[in-house]
Amino acid sequence: MAGNKAPEDKQRRFRKGDGPKFERLIADIAARLAQVQPENIHALLQETLESLGRFLKTERAFIFQFTEDGKSLKNTNVWAAEGFSQQSEIFDLDMVSDVPWVARQISSGGVIIVGPGHSGLPDEALELQKQLEGDGINSGFVVPVIVEGKPIGMFGLDSVDKAREYPAQLMEQMRVLADMIGATLVRVRAQIKQEQYRHIVESTTSIIGQVNRNYVYQYVNSGYCAAFQKDCQEIIGCTVADLVGQEMFEQTLKEHYDRCFAGEEVNFQSWAEFAGWGHRFMDVRYSPYFGADGKVSAAVVSAHDITNTKLLELKLAESEERFRAFMENIPAVVYIKDEKDRHVYANPMGMKSVGKNPDEFMGATTLDFFPREIADRLIALDRKVISGNIPRIIEEWNRSVEGEIEWRRDIKFPIQLESGKKLLGGIAIDITELKQAEAAVKNLMLFDQLLTNLSVSFIDVPPESMDRVIEDALEKIGRFFDLDRCSFGRLTPDKKEMQITHVWNRKEIAATRMSYPLHRYPWLLSPFVNGKPLIWSRAEGLPPCTEDDIRLLEDSGLRSFAGIPVMVSGEPSSCLGFSNTTRDRVWDKQLTERFPIIAAMFGHFIARQQTDRKLHKAFDEIKALKSRLETENIYLREEIELRHRHEGIIGKSEAVLEMLARAEQVAETDATVLLLGETGTGKELLANEVHRLSRRKDHTMIKVNCAALPATLIESELFGREKGAYTGAMSRQVGRFEIADGSTIFLDEIGEMPLELQAKLLRVLQEGRFERLGSPDTIRTDVRIITSTNRDLARAVREGRFREDLYYRLNVFSVTAPPLRDRIEDIPQLVWSFVKEYESSMGKTVHQIPKKGLDALQQYAWPGNIRELKNVVENAMIVTKGKTLHIIPPVDPSVSLQRAIKLADVERDHIAGVLKKTSWRVSGTNGAAELLGLKPTTLESKMKKLGIYRPK
Repeated sequence: MAGNKAPEDKQRRFRKGDGPKFERLIADIAARLAQVQPENIHALLQETLESLGRFLKTERAFIFQFTEDGKSLKNTNVWAAEGFSQQSEIFDLDMVSDVPWVARQISSGGVIIVGPGHSGLPDEALELQKQLEGDGINSGFVVPVIVEGKPIGMFGLDSVDKAREYPAQLMEQMRVLADMIGATLVRVRAQIKQEQYRHIVESTTSIIGQVNRNYVYQYVNSGYCAAFQKDCQEIIGCTVADLVGQEMFEQTLKEHYDRCFAGEEVNFQSWAEFAGWGHRFMDVRYSPYFGADGKVSAAVVSAHDITNTKLLELKLAESEERFRAFMENIPAVVYIKDEKDRHVYANPMGMKSVGKNPDEFMGATTLDFFPREIADRLIALDRKVISGNIPRIIEEWNRSVEGEIEWRRDIKFPIQLESGKKLLGGIAIDITELKQAEAAVKNLMLFDQLLTNLSVSFIDVPPESMDRVIEDALEKIGRFFDLDRCSFGRLTPDKKEMQITHVWNRKEIAATRMSYPLHRYPWLLSPFVNGKPLIWSRAEGLPPCTEDDIRLLEDSGLRSFAGIPVMVSGEPSSCLGFSNTTRDRVWDKQLTERFPIIAAMFGHFIARQQTDRKLHKAFDEIKALKSRLETENIYLREEIELRHRHEGIIGKSEAVLEMLARAEQVAETDATVLLLGETGTGKELLANEVHRLSRRKDHTMIKVNCAALPATLIESELFGREKGAYTGAMSRQVGRFEIADGSTIFLDEIGEMPLELQAKLLRVLQEGRFERLGSPDTIRTDVRIITSTNRDLARAVREGRFREDLYYRLNVFSVTAPPLRDRIEDIPQLVWSFVKEYESSMGKTVHQIPKKGLDALQQYAWPGNIRELKNVVENAMIVTKGKTLHIIPPVDPSVSLQRAIKLADVERDHIAGVLKKTSWRVSGTNGAAELLGLKPTTLESKMKKLGIYRPK
């Protein structure tokens, strides 16, 4: 079909003689279309187009079909004459969108005829006309393919070589042919679908069947047969009741079938028992099947096995139930927030923690739950977690609904949804108890520090500083426990009143010191009566008490009070009062448990003060007694008689007899004994004698040489140690004091004891208690202590090398072992005793000792005392060959020179010799001061400086 009308071509016109032939062609095509199978439909349509094209002598024939959605019209079949292409640009167009006028004509059932010169086309077909011109099409026609009033496509011819006309008779025949093509296409489509459906129905594992209104099966698929383990022929023709049982049919299925026969789509789910499948959960659907009369003639039954889905649902439901139970019972707050800080989820504990119900919680922000300063910090952290995609942990506090401080450790983590949305998740664990425990540990450390400070302040307090120390201690206690007032009271000597002696107030208020009769305030002063603490807070109410008690509480403004008795020697003698006047206070148990520790420290301090006062008093009495004895002119030494025989101590000199008499006096008591004397004077033998004459003689005396033990080991030797007490302590060791329980311990060279151990020794002397190294347990011991020293302990006290209080404790009763130069008359007896000792060990016999040798020994000063004499005798025994022992004193010039060049020693010996001649009388006529040409005060000063003391 060209743009200009071509001359009429009689060869191309549809002549009348062609009618019968054309009708036979149409009839043949119709017969073939009626019998065509789906797989041959395309080939038959191609042959039909070719037959028509050749008969009508046109260049091209084509068929277009609508897609299933009706939105596109696509070319499906094309025939072209020899020398002409099957391709055309118009065939590639989407008629609906590219040439809408054509699509509208076909959809409305209209025929499109394009005559010579494109005549007959309306203005709205301008797009079609341009396309025809572009493709070189001169003329043609298009007939819609309509089935049951619905267009499914179009059939047409076009002329490319020369234009031609199409008479109305031809168009009518083309309509008939288009209808036959349409009917064939619909039938073939239906067959294809039916075949597809049959394949699907037969291959599916679901149950599909058809039941008529008499409840008789008309069709079942293979799935039906497999489920019931029957052949199709066994099921088709039988009733539903025959297959599933009359009871099942009547009680359950019949109602569903009747609803379906009434035209209702029925769907239900149920467990069912199948012979071939067992116990399965099925999704069943009854769909009404409408007959040609429009009425429901049968029910199509389809049942799908959804057991796995059901089990999964049950598992999911169980999982959801477990998750819900977990979230409801987990002892933590779980929450989720969006990027705008709005809460979108919280478990019950989360909502309970902030006192909100679900409606109030959802959508609430952090500011709704926390103070601004805390909320801003949390929000900033949440943004970092979401933006940085990094979990964070924070500890935060808040007040509970009841107003208590609660601490939580909050674990914040990002949540990324598949949609790209970001959320923030959080798990907050209650760590209030942990924080309280940490605070308790911290308070305990601070309390230990307080105890240390108090202990230090209570050491070596002179009497005049006692009040200041107590007041300082009260202030430390009051500030530590956050008290308003802290007081200390004592019982009056008659034990009828409590007198407030020391007070510390937080406020600048003058503290009054008053006395309170015990009988008038029995409740408030009960710690003095029964020795038990009194803990009270106004919030707890008052127990039964007297009107005076109540009036005193009101007058003093007390809102909380703790009275702690201070025990001394097992009896309440003082009391600590802790009180608040500005607020009620419910006392913490951990706090009140520590009060008695402080009270015990005060008790020890007071007891020590009392003991020190007694010691000072005793010391004053001793000094007075000593002074009185020194003024006595005559001392009846001849009346001194020894009541015991002393083995091992040799000598009958006046000095020895005086020493042994004092030893006998103290031996029968448990008093502490201090043995004084130079090195080598026999202090250890003297200690043995004191023990032998005591009531403890049946037990072995324990000896410790304080000078022979290293300072690092002496404490463990004396008091013992636990395994692991210090590096190298591989086993437990029992100390000498523990071994000496019930006996006597002899501490030789006590002046060499380290200063730090002297306090512990003092405690054993005062209380009879000590602790092993590495053990907090206190050990009690009953030990009689004898000490010895060759040092001037008084000077050591003045120089700070020896504790004064320990010195007074040790110097209760002293016995001096005289030096050998003061008992020269005992030298012959001592020499013969040593000779007898060495005779047996050396296998020698001595019959005589020249008097000249003994006289020489008595003229020697013996700086080494008896030990030196014994060494001289041993040396003489070694060199002696006969029966006569020739013995001479030491002649080592270094010894004499060393003693001579020490002016202090010479001066000490000279003064001591003069004092001995004057019987230790310092002043007066023929006194030592007069003989020495000194003032009595000057002589006394020199004696004190040189350590010269009158023998006791």
